[in-house]
Amino acid sequence: MAPDPRRNNPDRQRRPLRQAGVLFLFYARDGHVHLPFIERPRYDGPHSGQIALPGGKREVGDPDLAATAVRETGEEIGVPGSCIQVLGQLTPVYIPNSHYMVTPSVGLMSAVPAFRPDPAEVKAVLECPLALLLDPACRKREIWNIGNLDVDVPFFHVGEHRIWGATAMMLAELLEVIRRKEAGAG
Repeated sequence: MAPDPRRNNPDRQRRPLRQAGVLFLFYARDGHVHLPFIERPRYDGPHSGQIALPGGKREVGDPDLAATAVRETGEEIGVPGSCIQVLGQLTPVYIPNSHYMVTPSVGLMSAVPAFRPDPAEVKAVLECPLALLLDPACRKREIWNIGNLDVDVPFFHVGEHRIWGATAMMLAELLEVIRRKEAGAG
């Protein structure tokens, strides 16, 4: 799911990477597994208005990037960290625009979250059924003009929203892990 310009970015080797953690949070609603994504507010910045996972920058007091993801999830969408069981992590993804290496964690809640989004960081919480994300019909590709360059962009089409970029790459890996588990391949 990586757009072509991201693959061999020379900036990645020039300066120290900043670290961030994000969280795929599984929970059941009405008998179906869901994952929350956030819609970022519009602002003057590279990730304005995008669909993302809750998470953010590692702080000095965070023991690891899973703790970062859980802390940031609490700050952004109001889910208490004490209610989240961290199950593991996926492959870190480099984000050239912000020079972050983002590590996705996977977590589970036994109850339906009562989301309380921070309006400074989150325009809306999107509750996506896992079954919808696993449906191949929600995977699309389009040519987008990004920075005066036409780029073939893969994305997940969820309702009126497009999940693309680093979030789509992390989501694609998560869904592949789930498919393999369901198929009994590990």
